[in-house]
Amino acid sequence: HIFWCNKASSDWFSLGGGSSFHHPFVPEAMDPFKKDDDQYEIPYQSLEKGAVLQEIRIFNQTPLKTRACYTLLAKIIYVMMHGEQISTKEATDTFFGVTKLFQAKDIALRRMVYLVLKDLAAVSDDVIIAIAILTKDIASNVDIFRANAIRVISRIIDSGMLQQVERYIKTALVDKDTYVQASALVSSLHLMGRCSDIVKKWVNEIQDALQSRSPQAQYLALALLHQIRASDPMAINKLVHTLTRSGNVRSPLAQCLLIRYVARVVTTDVHTGTRDPALFEFLEGCLRNRSEIVVYEAAKQIVDLPKVNARELESTVAVLQSFLGSTKAVLRFAAVKTLNRIAFMFPQALAGTASFEMENLITDVNRSVATLAVTTLLQVESESSVDRLLKQIASFIVEVSDEYKVVVVDALRALAFKYKTKHQAVMNVLSAMLRDEGGFDYKKKIVDTFVEIISLIPEAKERGLAHLCEFIEDCEFTYLSTKILHLLGAEGPRTKNPGMYVRYIYNRIILENSAVRAAAVNALAQFGEREPESIQLLLRHAKEGDHDDQVRDRATWYLALLEERTRNESFDFVGAMNPRLAVPLENLESALNSYLRGSSTEPFDISTVPAEVIAPAKPNLAAAAKDAHVPLAAAAAQAAAATGVGAGAAAAAAAAQAALEVKLPDDFKALGKLFKTTAPEPLTEQETEFQVSVMRHVFGEAGVIVFQFNITNTLEVQAIGNVTIQLAGQGPDAPKFKVVKTIPCTKKLLGGESGHSFTAIKLPVPAEVNSGCTFRATMKFDAYDVDSGEIDEGSQFQDTYQINNLEIRPADYIKKIIVNNFAAGWDQLTQENEGLVTFALASVKGIKEAVAEILQYLGMQPCDRSEEVPDKRTKHILYAGGQYLNGAPLLARARMKLNSPDQGGVAVELCVRSQDLDLATAIANGIISS
Repeated sequence: HIFWCNKASSDWFSLGGGSSFHHPFVPEAMDPFKKDDDQYEIPYQSLEKGAVLQEIRIFNQTPLKTRACYTLLAKIIYVMMHGEQISTKEATDTFFGVTKLFQAKDIALRRMVYLVLKDLAAVSDDVIIAIAILTKDIASNVDIFRANAIRVISRIIDSGMLQQVERYIKTALVDKDTYVQASALVSSLHLMGRCSDIVKKWVNEIQDALQSRSPQAQYLALALLHQIRASDPMAINKLVHTLTRSGNVRSPLAQCLLIRYVARVVTTDVHTGTRDPALFEFLEGCLRNRSEIVVYEAAKQIVDLPKVNARELESTVAVLQSFLGSTKAVLRFAAVKTLNRIAFMFPQALAGTASFEMENLITDVNRSVATLAVTTLLQVESESSVDRLLKQIASFIVEVSDEYKVVVVDALRALAFKYKTKHQAVMNVLSAMLRDEGGFDYKKKIVDTFVEIISLIPEAKERGLAHLCEFIEDCEFTYLSTKILHLLGAEGPRTKNPGMYVRYIYNRIILENSAVRAAAVNALAQFGEREPESIQLLLRHAKEGDHDDQVRDRATWYLALLEERTRNESFDFVGAMNPRLAVPLENLESALNSYLRGSSTEPFDISTVPAEVIAPAKPNLAAAAKDAHVPLAAAAAQAAAATGVGAGAAAAAAAAQAALEVKLPDDFKALGKLFKTTAPEPLTEQETEFQVSVMRHVFGEAGVIVFQFNITNTLEVQAIGNVTIQLAGQGPDAPKFKVVKTIPCTKKLLGGESGHSFTAIKLPVPAEVNSGCTFRATMKFDAYDVDSGEIDEGSQFQDTYQINNLEIRPADYIKKIIVNNFAAGWDQLTQENEGLVTFALASVKGIKEAVAEILQYLGMQPCDRSEEVPDKRTKHILYAGGQYLNGAPLLARARMKLNSPDQGGVAVELCVRSQDLDLATAIANGIISS
């Protein structure tokens, strides 16, 4: 509930009319300035709903007992605000009982009446009957009655009856009394959701209210004007430019709101490739405002602008730096929090005086401010200052809440990767933080940071594993213990001294719960390759002495594998220990759901599940999160919808999800077993009127590739139907590829609806290695006019729409497969069937880009996490596995070296092995022509 204070009521303890009234929620003995309120009890905490509602009989008494009625209204509010569910009948009876108190003249009682009616109106029936009484109060001469009656009537009136009181509300919008004017503006904001057409007629009165000297009136009038124009971006743009030039917005609250609207317009302009310099100058001008909240809001919005650079942040940094010395803790906190964000984007912008000012905040009595100051300094200070800052972190981290400890952990993680020579000092601090008290999320964040440091900094592996081993000795969280044990099993056997970790793991089998013991058995078995005899002995102890079935079963299984390794030297112990699912879990889940929804009587075949990850795009939540901080949620939501913030990502996610759930038509059943399916690939831009993406379904036995075109109509004024995608081959190889089947999308697609068209192309028989073709793609369709959501069949005409070209690539003949043990598979496919080629990728700038290009050409699955390339790496080896269209296995190894700056690019040696020498050679040589 929002209340505006007015001249008749300075607070809720002195309620107008010159009479003093005791507030029902505050005991007389309570001192409002005391800090310890535990000795006082809330007077209404033991109330029961039924008993309270039975007391409404006192509203009918004559004469009216003002004090008793006031207390009962307070009880009703308390019951409603503390989770008691009031039925519709109870709410309706209470509502009409309360309306009888309109005969009272006591101002305090009447204000409570309005408050109760406003809350009850949402769950009561037939509340419109009370409009006559409220209209009488709106027309009265008592300002406090007029204001509150307008607030209540806005909650219960509909568009049909609003015209009866419209003239009263329009008059109130320009009323001289601030309280009445503010109430009318707030009510208009609520009415926008139900009666927007009527409210939009009050623009002249609202613009007059914007010129008011009242801070509240200006703030609310600006919010209302923006909401009225929310569906018209051009009108929003014009409003913002007019207000920034006029300078009539003087209220600090309204100025903050205007700054947010300006920032939103600037953000939209940046996304379209332009930015109005006048609006940016306005934001910079607000940095010199007399009001601190206006200055900070302008600084915050400038930092949030997309594509802002370090030079444009200079004045913002200077202003925030001046706030660091403020006596107000909240201002210091806001400034250092914003500077912390700048430090992550442009560390060099804070070098110098700002850094010196933040060092003084390390000893700030507010530990939240001190924490943010330290984490900011960790981003901007030189390597020589790191040790000093780490010591200061250790001195006060215990006094900080978990929320800000997580911020410190994030800063330490970034520091470890920024100055890799300091990883040991960083891990020492993290280890000390692990041993301190803290919640699960906090400890999990530290463990995750250790895992990242160990995986990306090879020199930190053994020291990091040692710290984690010490932590699991006294870890109270099962999830973290099992995660660390899994890490020890994966990384421990590859260290110089794997035996030191076996003791810590076996202790968990003796001392922990069943879930941790089972994870410990898994980890222990991973060391069987290095120390088979001692691991067998420990596993036998676990098998014979444990009472949990899961632990005993795992120990038995791993013992059998170790014994098999002893008998058979060629046994792939590592591959058997770490079996991997041949397909991604996301694809398997989607395929199983489709199988369960269908009516097929055939057993589920996992080979039909694509090995390439196919997942819908995720919507952009950053813009939505930012809008959540804009006041008046309804206005913000409409503005976001009008400007299209996040709409493209949401549409892409919906289209991708719909494409995944489409079943191939029965016309393609005769093609046999599906070889592979690819992820949706866009053929148009997101801003176009028709959005088209393509998925490839390859049938190996039939030698056919089926293109599934996913079509989305974004036009509200036009529908399309009978949609086909016509493909025209280009180049000398075009005659080898023949279109054998086309299935149009017969569904008429209105705005926002999606459909699917299919085109099947016969591949060359037999399939030629690396044979490809480019197709010119044209969308043909019947177009219809749409009026009020209805299709005008008589307006039909044929039209075409050009989309991007479509290619059949060498990667379409290769399916990704997961190889559990690449080294063993590589040795099995001997050097005799090897294709080798060396070349240079001149256009790429680094190893990461080279890896991406090679994988895109090969269409294979990277193995052993070789697709992950550490920063500043100059040499790298990529391993990949796949299967050709004819079922032949393929393994590839690409050795890469970054050339000198004079030469540029990356030198590559690509080696491909298969069971067929011609196949391996053709794939290796094909990348040069590609």
